[in-house]
Amino acid sequence: VNDIDRSDALNELDRAQNDMWGLSWINTLDIQGLVLKSITGYRDLDSHNYRDADNATNVYFEVGNDLKTDQFSQEFILSNASGSRFDWLVGIYYLREDGKSKADVNVASGLYEATGAVALDLGLDYDTTQDTTSYAAFFYTTWYWTDATRINLAARYTYDEKTLHMYTVKPASQTPVVLPGPTNPASCSDVVADGYGSRYSCKDDWNEISPKIGVDHDFSDTIMGYASISQGFRSGIYNGRPTSTEQISVADPETLTSYEVGLKTQLWDNRLQINGSAFYDDYKDQQFLVNRPSSASGADALALVVDN
Repeated sequence: VNDIDRSDALNELDRAQNDMWGLSWINTLDIQGLVLKSITGYRDLDSHNYRDADNATNVYFEVGNDLKTDQFSQEFILSNASGSRFDWLVGIYYLREDGKSKADVNVASGLYEATGAVALDLGLDYDTTQDTTSYAAFFYTTWYWTDATRINLAARYTYDEKTLHMYTVKPASQTPVVLPGPTNPASCSDVVADGYGSRYSCKDDWNEISPKIGVDHDFSDTIMGYASISQGFRSGIYNGRPTSTEQISVADPETLTSYEVGLKTQLWDNRLQINGSAFYDDYKDQQFLVNRPSSASGADALALVVDN
């Protein structure tokens, strides 16, 4: 995507360029009444964005980000041939994603050069690498209880590993954004000096089981109703732009339980389709970007962290 009209942008650095491509390869093999499917995928993303938040010719408040990710996935699915009163499939899944990001935040550029005060160097540079590895195993079954009613039962087990490496520096004063010192998350290293800046790393892993149960019923050849209860989760995350050791934080996965009922119809000799559904979502351990006291006593300034 590189065809956005920016002729009215006052800052010539303002841009949004995203290049993405991917490949997928699907193989299917019939084995004596069973079907084995292999799904191989690869995706590459290069993103270059610079946002002039104040739309002024001078640098007052601007954010730039260069992002590159490479993602590979492999999935195997084994299922029985359709036509029986009990359909099933089982599968395994693997994903590897390597991401690199360089982000710079420019606020009131020139203050440090004019005053020499490090506290007035409000520019922030982050050089981040995050690697993600995910494994999963799952099954999905459908039992044809009657000719009109089907019961669905499924579950997925997921295990995620994430590793974060962060380097910070203030570009004008050539001093660390995050000063060296101990960090609170047990999964993160202490912040150490590295050249003009500072560096730290985090490593975490999470696992979740996501079940589903549902029922489908054909009221007629043209009207089908359904109801289901399912669970899903969003993997754990890191705070990507801390400005102090107190802001280095990790949020555990959030989970969602979804309840849904609905109706699907094909009417008027299949010329009219009317579908409707009602659902209720119940979140647990929802992830937020929040302010909290930077010490147990609550006497210090607030720290912006990710939390549940």
